Amino acid sequence: MSKLRLIFTVMISLLLLNCNKDEEKESSLPEELNFSGSVVSCNDFSISQSLSIENKNIALRIYGTSKENLDLSNEFREIKLPNSDLTTRILMWDGAESGNFCNDVFYEEPNLVGEWKGISGFLKVKISNVEELNEMTLYDITILLKDVTYENLETGDKRKISDLIIKEARVGWMPG
Repeated sequence: MSKLRLIFTVMISLLLLNCNKDEEKESSLPEELNFSGSVVSCNDFSISQSLSIENKNIALRIYGTSKENLDLSNEFREIKLPNSDLTTRILMWDGAESGNFCNDVFYEEPNLVGEWKGISGFLKVKISNVEELNEMTLYDITILLKDVTYENLETGDKRKISDLIIKEARVGWMPG
């Protein structure tokens, strides 16, 4: 009977240790932030890129008030962070998140477990392929991030994206 109890105790301990590792993995942001996943874009200036195809629970989000407020053209414009007309964040959920970014598909979203705000660095932004339609203007936007530091305002944890380019994300359309 004591052998069975020992085996049972060891099995329970291993399960508990494994559960703790999974929780740590879900709640910590990797040191290396090489965003290479799919890009989703909409509205006048809203772009999201997942960390990787395999890791959709972490996303880089960039929001601008409008191309007019940011004075965007077909030439790169450098924007220093922080900037009241442009926000960039890294968001992390406890599961894959990709459905509510543009709010045209509603579903039960995972819980947000971490948020890092861009506090310093530079973004270079330009637009191209501008297309005027009846009630909206569509265009492609290219963004270069250079030495952008992100800080979790709750914990003080910081991460940095040294160089990243998001090429020609189609924006200007409104979901619905």
